[in-house]
Amino acid sequence: MPIYGFDALEVLSHEKTNPFSKNRSGISIGEAGALFLLEKNKDGIKIMGIGETSDAYHSATPDPEGVQAAKAIQIALEDAGLMPKDIDYINLHGTGTISNDLMEANAVYKVFGSSVPASSTKPVTGHCLGAAASIETFFCYEILKGLRGIPEHIYDGEYDESLPKINLAGKNLPSNDVKVCMCNAFGFGGTNAVLVLGK
Repeated sequence: MPIYGFDALEVLSHEKTNPFSKNRSGISIGEAGALFLLEKNKDGIKIMGIGETSDAYHSATPDPEGVQAAKAIQIALEDAGLMPKDIDYINLHGTGTISNDLMEANAVYKVFGSSVPASSTKPVTGHCLGAAASIETFFCYEILKGLRGIPEHIYDGEYDESLPKINLAGKNLPSNDVKVCMCNAFGFGGTNAVLVLGK
């Protein structure tokens, strides 16, 4: 059913997801999940900040300017007591659709400019819909635990120059200095959620 729904919206790609490329053509559906056990343990990876907004721009298309998405990022930073320079890595929502990548590039650039390494992991996992944010949070968890490096942003390398230039992560970025990660999740109806995780 979800595949037919996304196909009806004309956002289902026939190729691998290609976020932030000038050649992007939509999402690839994935199937996965992640489960977390939250506890009051001061020694574990922490949820440092949460930001939520809703732009109510359109039922299926985000606000291209990314105003409320940027506000969710700023709320998460304020909740964590951090500045943009304190974020070491951003896991982008990065769906590979024309409208979502435009919105997210604008939102991220408004807050961070081109300073923070960022990547979408959807070219690896596909878009797992309701489980997408939990899977992407797990990537951040593994980085903070030192179990993986910063994920390379996998795409065809042809950045869409009509988008603000955000810092897409290249190969072999070290994770040993990563202390704080951000995870973006931007859904239908302008539902925006951002997590800040840290050691």
